[in-house]
Amino acid sequence: MIEGKGRFLKLAKGGGRLYIPSKIIYDSQFPFKETCNIEIKIEGNKIIVKKK
Repeated sequence: MIEGKGRFLKLAKGGGRLYIPSKIIYDSQFPFKETCNIEIKIEGNKIIVKKK
């Protein structure tokens, strides 16, 4: 498992952006490609992101 620190930015026009460090994005275990649909779920203080 690879770990890193990210950041969440709330956008003024609505929505938000989640920054994931490049060392995680380019790791062979990272499950997402350039474009894909995702499902986001909040459980307590956790954000769970899954491929749809």
